[in-house]
Amino acid sequence: MACYIHPSAIRDGNLIVGAELRGVRAVLKGETATVGVICAKSHVLESQELSVLFRKKSIILQLAGTTAEAAEIKREIPQNLTLTGLPVSPGFAAGPASILIPGEKAPQVRRELTDGQIGPEIGRLQKAVTAVVADYSELIAKAEGEGAKALLEAHVAMLMEAVGQIEEYIRSEKCNAEYAVHVGISRRVTTFNKMSDPAFREKALDYQGFSTRLNKYLSGAPVARRDKADGEPVVLVAEEFTPDEVMDGKNIAAMVAEKGGPTSHAAVVAKGLRIPCVLGIGGLLSKIGEGMTAAVNGIKGEVVLNPSPERMGEIHAQKQRHDAYTAKVRDVVAGRKSATADGHEVRLGANLFSVREYPVAKTFGIDNVGLVRTEGDVLNRAALPSEDELAREYSSIDGEVKFRALDLGGDKITDALALTMGIDMGEENPLLGLRGIRLMDHNDVLREVFKSQIRAFLRASGRNPLASIMFPMVSRLHEFADAKKLVRRQMEELTAKRVKFNPNIKIGVMAEVPSVIFFADQLAKEADYINIGTNDMSQYMFAIDRGNAGVAGLYDPYHISLLAGVRLLIEAAHRQKKTVCLCGDMGADPVAVPILVGLGVNDLSMSPSEVPNVKYILNSLHYKQMRDFTMKLFEEGSPLLPGDGKTSARNKLLEIMLAQFPLDAVERITLVSGKLLSKPV
Repeated sequence: MACYIHPSAIRDGNLIVGAELRGVRAVLKGETATVGVICAKSHVLESQELSVLFRKKSIILQLAGTTAEAAEIKREIPQNLTLTGLPVSPGFAAGPASILIPGEKAPQVRRELTDGQIGPEIGRLQKAVTAVVADYSELIAKAEGEGAKALLEAHVAMLMEAVGQIEEYIRSEKCNAEYAVHVGISRRVTTFNKMSDPAFREKALDYQGFSTRLNKYLSGAPVARRDKADGEPVVLVAEEFTPDEVMDGKNIAAMVAEKGGPTSHAAVVAKGLRIPCVLGIGGLLSKIGEGMTAAVNGIKGEVVLNPSPERMGEIHAQKQRHDAYTAKVRDVVAGRKSATADGHEVRLGANLFSVREYPVAKTFGIDNVGLVRTEGDVLNRAALPSEDELAREYSSIDGEVKFRALDLGGDKITDALALTMGIDMGEENPLLGLRGIRLMDHNDVLREVFKSQIRAFLRASGRNPLASIMFPMVSRLHEFADAKKLVRRQMEELTAKRVKFNPNIKIGVMAEVPSVIFFADQLAKEADYINIGTNDMSQYMFAIDRGNAGVAGLYDPYHISLLAGVRLLIEAAHRQKKTVCLCGDMGADPVAVPILVGLGVNDLSMSPSEVPNVKYILNSLHYKQMRDFTMKLFEEGSPLLPGDGKTSARNKLLEIMLAQFPLDAVERITLVSGKLLSKPV
């Protein structure tokens, strides 16, 4: 006999491990048996392979078939098998696993339209859009917390912007809606998937969700819900979630996936719906099966498969302790300033991908906006927005905000934009090539692009005097000096046109190339403030590609050399009475907070959702204690120089903190680090 693998379990040419199982009656060595399925495209398993797979039930690739009878195959795994990942939404839950099968990705067929068919086709698209928006409205109504609501509302705005371009594509190309959606959305998905920055890759998942849902409604088929027939809440399992997929299950007890992290939009939605969620669980789909009982600990980041009654009792007790501690956190942080226990202020700001994320960020109690990645608003376009459009967008943020000039180039540019701007996309190493401020003098077209954006920044400062500009990828002093001259010339141009702006607008610099450390004093004299980007600084300092798994283990931002560089930049800025903001991932790490504050950083900027956690840690610590602790790290024998290559500097630091810091601070650091309290509150 032969068994075929179903197409729905193929993703990017690979079998999806752990997809939905179905019952198949097969004859093996003369005996009839029910076996499971996992789906695949046009692949045939001969009877010999079938027999081997059936004998080895622990093998992930189960058997293929087409019958609809469900089979809950019990895999031979030990009781209480514990998998660990990243805790992204707190809470505890248990239930049968329901494995999410991604939709098929068959290429859309182009269908030519006559002039008379274009109007009805756009009407068909609009009907599908209305249904998608209705789904989002339902989810927004259920979400708790303004952060999740505002994020979902921003998704609707993103969808509507994309739909406008899809409608135009239908008109200009005279093609069917499905093909126009495929072209319009896939371009965005491809663009953002190419980028190494997780904040940009997150957008690919958002647009992917839009495409899937639009095509479901365009097909006329009902959008299936994943509710169990008996109403039993399930633990939803996937390779990676999009926020859209959360909508397809009203009865979700918890969510777990192999990919994703705490800043993903799916994580924000899960928090808003109070669904326990653990992401980034390596090997999850190779161990879990449909219907298998899973207990999820969204605080510690654990998933327990086949939990025993005793283990379930332990989890319940942990839940009670956590609920009590969470209530205490809310009471302590509410209305508190971003300051240490002895009153030393450290402002906590937000890193934004786009100005559209500002309403979401404000709901987390931020003090300012420490970084706006302005390229996020232009990457899905074939050409840059006009100066008027940019000025309107930048004016939508009130209060203190630092706008980063376009950091295009590297892995953050579309083919269309590159062609328009005359950028060579064939660079052998684009991350070390033309990007950031280096593009300003590359050609006349690019220089005009920067001039237009600078004028938009200045016009926004006329409405918001706390808006400022900073330039990325500075590696030489003259680059920043030239950028300042360009700003002054745009001021003269606006003055001649009698356009209002803030003549005293601050001009800052992104310190992310290690060379700036060695002329920090001169840079601090020229710049109004310094923003340290530790993500790129670490990558360039250690010659490590953050996206390369082969060297990922060498990426250690707690190494003494990096922190020594951060220290030199802070001290140089303070000698000139200038402020320093750190906007890399370190700023939100509970282990890094005491060190960075001890070094004297004035502002920490991070994903908005991390601000309450960092404030909670900050409120429990004394500045002098952090200062003394940090200075000892630079003494001989520092733990920041791991010698065996097995224990990271971060883990060594956490051990020292747990031994030296007060109990209250230790509890806060361990809680925010995703570690459960070992004792009742």
